[in-house]
Amino acid sequence: MARISLWFLLPALLLAGLLSGCRLGLDSRDPWRAEAEEQCIAQKGVVPSAFMEPVPAIDGPGVCGMEHPFRVSAFAEGNVVLEPAGRLACPVIRETDLWLQDVVQPAALAWLGQPVVAIRQMSAYSCRGMNGNPNAKISEHAFGNALDVGAFRTADGRWITVKDGWKGTPEERGFLLQVQAGACERFTTVLAPGSNIFHYDHIHVDLMRHEKGRTICKPAPRPMPAPMAVKAPPMASAPESPPPYARATYTPPAPEPAAPPPPAPVQQPPFFST
Repeated sequence: MARISLWFLLPALLLAGLLSGCRLGLDSRDPWRAEAEEQCIAQKGVVPSAFMEPVPAIDGPGVCGMEHPFRVSAFAEGNVVLEPAGRLACPVIRETDLWLQDVVQPAALAWLGQPVVAIRQMSAYSCRGMNGNPNAKISEHAFGNALDVGAFRTADGRWITVKDGWKGTPEERGFLLQVQAGACERFTTVLAPGSNIFHYDHIHVDLMRHEKGRTICKPAPRPMPAPMAVKAPPMASAPESPPPYARATYTPPAPEPAAPPPPAPVQQPPFFST
């Protein structure tokens, strides 16, 4: 009876192990993960600050964790708030900062007329399987190597959510499609609405090292043509400048013609006295 009871308990024990992050066949994290963290820190990919706080290493459960985690409360030198704050590894922090600078902000100015001042994250570090499934392959979130972005807030207080904006107004759609297309040039995995049923309300980005260096970008990026830039009104034309003058040279005046000699006196006929 004891042997039978153990067989009944085995599935429950396996499930508990999976839920805790203890995946079968994974005894330790891949070496490249710690190497990538250390290289990023050596290159000052993240500089500790009030909004990038180093925290103690995370070791487990299972293979979950990272050697040099940071608690991130804002990106872009504090100008783009992360709501709520999350724990991430240096490589994905650096790439997110560059994505915000080179892709998100130009797209926001072009489509929304305002810079982004906050992003709402739906998952940073989280020890779990992909898509929250304990039976799936372990997620990059389990290593602080992924970020799920659900919304962007602009300087005028407007929230652009991925869930509603993906098929929202032309401005919202244009912004989000440009943001996703730019993410595919920086991250090795990008999953947005339309990729599967799990990413209908956020954009997932990570730096997983896929086989043969391939990348995953779903759905295929289809950015919309950027709106025409508003042209400044033409300035009043300046009066035409007078033509340049040739350098003056001095020419002495011509001498005045000599005055004609005075007329000769008229000879009077002689008078004879009578």
